[in-house]
Amino acid sequence: MAANELIMRGKDLYIWSYCLVMGSSLWAQNIYFKGRIGVGAKSPMVIYSQTHLIETFLPTHAHLIYRGTGTQHLKNQQPLHIGSLEVNNPSGLGVQQSIHIQKRLKLKQGYLYAKPSYEDSLAFSETVLHLSFAAILERSHNNNFIALPIAIKNKKHFFFPFGSYEERNSLYFEAQTTGLSIEMRHENRSNNTPKEEAYSSPNYLKRLGIVRFKKRGRWKLKSEQNLPIQIRVRIAAGSEINTKTGAIGLAGWNRETKNWNLIPIISKKNDSLKSDFFAANQFSLIAICECMAPSKKYRSYGNFAVSPNGDGINEIPVFKSYKKHRNGQFELFNRHGIRVLKFPWNEILEGRQSFNWPHIKTDTYFYVLHMQQPKQKEQGYIYIKK
Repeated sequence: MAANELIMRGKDLYIWSYCLVMGSSLWAQNIYFKGRIGVGAKSPMVIYSQTHLIETFLPTHAHLIYRGTGTQHLKNQQPLHIGSLEVNNPSGLGVQQSIHIQKRLKLKQGYLYAKPSYEDSLAFSETVLHLSFAAILERSHNNNFIALPIAIKNKKHFFFPFGSYEERNSLYFEAQTTGLSIEMRHENRSNNTPKEEAYSSPNYLKRLGIVRFKKRGRWKLKSEQNLPIQIRVRIAAGSEINTKTGAIGLAGWNRETKNWNLIPIISKKNDSLKSDFFAANQFSLIAICECMAPSKKYRSYGNFAVSPNGDGINEIPVFKSYKKHRNGQFELFNRHGIRVLKFPWNEILEGRQSFNWPHIKTDTYFYVLHMQQPKQKEQGYIYIKK
């Protein structure tokens, strides 16, 4: 190592001004880089420090190797653009800002994860691993994983080893043509809960053939390109979805219709699924689900009997699965297909509208609920006794 100024203070190494690093090893507990730093591509810099703070730009061909036994932390203060990164530490490497890799990411031992910044909470959620069109991923064994969002550029296929200590989810994608840019991340969140935006009613899911979702864990996709892609998903061992029943499948949250859809599967093994091709920008979420072929028999949302005579009993149908804050339109049709009522369905639930109208006679009627957020259509029959 050659430098104009190197200062060792206790267990910390401070590097200012111009520094040229050629095949060096840095052993201080904490290393702080400031000023112009030169790091070779063929002669990498091996880092054993616990914390590595970079306040400057490294050469785009730089090759960094993190090696040790304790947890290491790359604390770059701006997005880092380097040639290669190698992690040879079973305790992993935590990163605080986005890293752009031009040539190679090698996971010999350990994993990559996002380490939150107490000074800036936004750095944790926006930490992304970017791999350019020429970058490759090397792993020594299946225990290596990446707990970061991964963004790729201009690629045809790539392997996403998402995971954690508890569960490892491997996802492989392939496009029909090169030039696809996409960002994917694994979210350890609940699927299809009423309080979340990505929610479809139980009756809607039944009509699709979705029995239940994996409780927690899904992939988030972000792409603006309408290019066909295909994915292969490895089902983690110990998943609560029973792979032996043959009912395993994939569901995607459709960005346009704002509903869950089944993703067609063309091959299925005990521990993996392979989807048919779909547009990269069609789904914003992908989740593992238990599914079966939907019945061709019509599944009504609910059939009701009401007696709107003003006594306060059975005045309106009870739609238990939908909450009052959902927006929608309620339409009622007679046996001849003629619409006899149309109201915002909230007004019916709240009692501001009833079926006690002169032109509504005792008969069986067909209703349709047009729901928003997500867009869904529910229907069934109502027997009105007057």
